[in-house]
Amino acid sequence: RTSPSPSLARPFANNLITVIDGDDLRIDKEECIQIAKIRKVEVSRDALEKILHSTAGWITGSIILLEYAKQSGQLEKRQIGAAGNILFDYMANEIFAGFDELTRKILLDLCWPRRLNPRIARAISGEDSAKQLLANLAKNNYFVTERIDNHSYEYIIHPILREFLQEKARELFNQKTLSKNVAEITSEFSK
Repeated sequence: RTSPSPSLARPFANNLITVIDGDDLRIDKEECIQIAKIRKVEVSRDALEKILHSTAGWITGSIILLEYAKQSGQLEKRQIGAAGNILFDYMANEIFAGFDELTRKILLDLCWPRRLNPRIARAISGEDSAKQLLANLAKNNYFVTERIDNHSYEYIIHPILREFLQEKARELFNQKTLSKNVAEITSEFSK
């Protein structure tokens, strides 16, 4: 999840080692089919496509949903991305609970736009550390992707984490607070 240490600079420069990033680890449709076969999960191609689309190629999420489908014999939208489902519970217990309070606050603030640049992240969260948090999560391939577009950084929160964060925000904040946040986001994007 991290870049190679400086001590590996020479082997890296000599192509003796390579870096595998988050994009390299995303599975595609054929790989999802193979995982289903190996795990002896019989699901339709439509269900496999739903899994792959919902997880954006995240292998752990795909396996969790395949195993759920194997045990329950079904796969519906509510098992994929809503409160009380298997992935929601995984996000709550394995990912979100492990973050410190400031990280949780910033992520809850930033879960509404699909893409964020550092200026917008700072404006929405009110935290100077928002850009660094997103950069660190992206660098460690931890549910955030960093893209460079026209020499500007852009961050994308993984769709499953983003959906989880939105549900969590709805649970924690009242409608007035959420409406205010959405209005601020809209204002920032229009600048």
